[in-house]
Amino acid sequence: MARDVLSHEEVLKIMRSQIPLKQKIQYVDKIIDNNGTFKEFAERINELIASLRRQRGTL
Repeated sequence: MARDVLSHEEVLKIMRSQIPLKQKIQYVDKIIDNNGTFKEFAERINELIASLRRQRGTL
């Protein structure tokens, strides 16, 4: 926690108070997987944008 003024315990408290990922997923329309390289992430973003534009009918 060197970059922050929060203690280790404060960081853990914040992390524990967050909604679990499985629960968050119930509230979203789209999910962008960010577990690969930056290039893969950028490709996913571009695919999502293209998909949304097709849905709107604005290529």
